[in-house]
Amino acid sequence: MAYDGLKQYDKAADAYLNAISARKENVEARLQAGMAFANQGEKDKAKKYLGEFVKMGGGNNAFAIQAANDRLAKIAADSLPPTPPNPQ
Repeated sequence: MAYDGLKQYDKAADAYLNAISARKENVEARLQAGMAFANQGEKDKAKKYLGEFVKMGGGNNAFAIQAANDRLAKIAADSLPPTPPNPQ
């Protein structure tokens, strides 16, 4: 998490992926990897890891599940084409 604090999201994501490789059931690392990828603008990777976190039950942490769902919703909203102005 130190890399997150330094805004070195690429290094943070790599560290979390290493944690997932070491322990496949590590849900917290999936949340953090997803957030790091989202902060880098890597939406597909962010969706993958945040989605896995939620599907795995989020470690029974309702706050973290909500945070993941909120970030997924933001990614989805940011991916929508802009709404054209309403001519009046």
